[in-house]
Amino acid sequence: MGKVKLNHSSFMKGLTESYLADLGRIVAAWSQVESQFDILYLSYVVMRGASSGSLSDPKVTKLMGLSFGRRIKNMRVRICELKLPKDSVDAVITLLDQLLTLRRERDVVAHSVWTPVIDENQQFSTDKGAALYKSWKNKKPYNNTVVEQDKLNGIFERIHLLFWGLVELSLNDELRNANRGNT
Repeated sequence: MGKVKLNHSSFMKGLTESYLADLGRIVAAWSQVESQFDILYLSYVVMRGASSGSLSDPKVTKLMGLSFGRRIKNMRVRICELKLPKDSVDAVITLLDQLLTLRRERDVVAHSVWTPVIDENQQFSTDKGAALYKSWKNKKPYNNTVVEQDKLNGIFERIHLLFWGLVELSLNDELRNANRGNT
């Protein structure tokens, strides 16, 4: 089979490589955030501070297999059970809230049908894309939105900050000690 020659810069005509790269950055970064959260959830909720356990235990499989929203809810309950100062609990709750918000934003990016936007000069816009999104978990209608590249960069930056917030949580001695003491 012969090599296909494209007369445009990407497999999605009208969306620049830069725009597509920013879409991909969000998806790739989110996988790191979710993995970091899963580690925390495993330690605080599933294993409840135990120093060892079996990942093949049916309880582990059940708790790790819950929806993302349910895992966030379980983590919130667990953090509130720990003997921690209110400001520490509030900081964790804030990160959990950010997880939910950014998960929704990531879902729109990752699960939309993307098409180019035509500018006022009848040219493909270089910094905008149209996102057609529908969640089948609710009865809301399709959402068709023009998304500027700056918005994608903003979402990525917030995901980036959230990731490092979760890393800091995993290294927080006060939180880890409270988890070990309240199994």
